[in-house]
Amino acid sequence: MTSPPVATQQDTIDELLKKSARPSVPIRQGFVQQGRRSELTPGPLATFVRKHDGRGLDLYLLALALASHDPFQAVQPAGVWARALGLRGSSRRAAVSRSWKRLEDLKLVARGRRGRTAAVTLLREDGTGEPYTYLGSRGDGYFQ
Repeated sequence: MTSPPVATQQDTIDELLKKSARPSVPIRQGFVQQGRRSELTPGPLATFVRKHDGRGLDLYLLALALASHDPFQAVQPAGVWARALGLRGSSRRAAVSRSWKRLEDLKLVARGRRGRTAAVTLLREDGTGEPYTYLGSRGDGYFQ
């Protein structure tokens, strides 16, 4: 008797993106840069770059892809997030939790629970802590 094949990191990402049913992920420009021409300031992306937090950025981008409709929540077991990030070892779930905490501290997500599983709700990409809304409002510049 053989054991079933274990999903790879790419298999996991592909399946998560397939479930999201989004052909692309729109991201407000405030994630990269905020303010007006004479008073520009870096957005939250600068923190990921400055702190070399590729894992946190990958997790955030996956959450943006998955939370595609109201209430803009991404709910997956920690093991699924860990596999999507390519994490291995006994501390992989704790590493996912620490990454969510960093995203929460940046006011990009709010964390809650759905049973024993973390339920992550998107907040605006600009790090203001405001609720996430569909793009398309006036003045919402974005990229994909």
